[in-house]
Amino acid sequence: MGSYSPIVNVSVPARHNINIQNGLIACFTTALFVYYYHFFRKSKRIKLLEDKPSKRKIPGPGQHFLGAVANILALRDHTKFFEVLENWGKQYGPVIQLNFGPYNITTLNSPEYVKKLLGSTDTNYMGKGFAYKPFKPFWDDGIIISKGDKWKNRRRVLEKHMFSYKSLASYMDIFNEQGDTLIQTIDEKFHDGKEHGIEQILFKSSLQSIIRILFGKSLDDFESLANCEISYMECLCRAKELMTKRILTPYLLNDFIMNFHPLSKLQGFLTKIGRKYVLSSILDESARPLKNHDEPRRENVLKDELAAAGVPLEGIIEETQTLIGAG
Repeated sequence: MGSYSPIVNVSVPARHNINIQNGLIACFTTALFVYYYHFFRKSKRIKLLEDKPSKRKIPGPGQHFLGAVANILALRDHTKFFEVLENWGKQYGPVIQLNFGPYNITTLNSPEYVKKLLGSTDTNYMGKGFAYKPFKPFWDDGIIISKGDKWKNRRRVLEKHMFSYKSLASYMDIFNEQGDTLIQTIDEKFHDGKEHGIEQILFKSSLQSIIRILFGKSLDDFESLANCEISYMECLCRAKELMTKRILTPYLLNDFIMNFHPLSKLQGFLTKIGRKYVLSSILDESARPLKNHDEPRRENVLKDELAAAGVPLEGIIEETQTLIGAG
């Protein structure tokens, strides 16, 4: 298994993609202007034909002809992404509409509004928008991507068996053990008195906890079952970088364009590797109970609970990949 490198490179050589990159940008820009032309003409016709009063306009940045381009450019630098969103929240208030060409996003910037939304019995708002597209190749139709009855049923099972107070309390031994390991790792890393990054240390600590909870295995045992070309941690890190790149590169959110982009090969490779790791552990029938628990818990507890609720193997893979990736 390949060792993990802290620098994740999801790019391809410039000589292979510079022409296609420029072509895609040109196509995207042209399509954007064409869309705007037809959109505004259609909006005018609708307003002339309808006697109903227009809806109240939601405040937000880019409320002009080239607003989508301005918003995309404002969020292009991922190092300032959250800073820009925070400034928009301060400027426009608790409800903000972000314009990204053919996509409009309504953002809630208020705990009270979020509470009201999440407490609603109407699940129509759970429909997933274009921003979720980069996650689908890796999480399929798991609880973060799914909607409607499927989302409700899966959420009910996961809340009962994975996120109830009793379940969370049973994980405390794992959290404490991993916390001690994390402190020891940081102590050894900074023993030389120099400055070091801690992102990968925290990432690995979190991943070890999640794998222990879901499968009852150490990360090393989990990886040994699949015997893949790269480590699972490296696979997740590269997938995270790839998803971020697609979110911040609007034309890559189009699946048709993405399929012709060189990064689609990397996406396919990472999807295959991630699925192989998860499937190998789900199908592993060994049953070593976790140590230091008052009530011993077998491996693959998530698989057992989902299967008992009638979820097929494909659904078990979806939810396992989603919990690991989201966690």
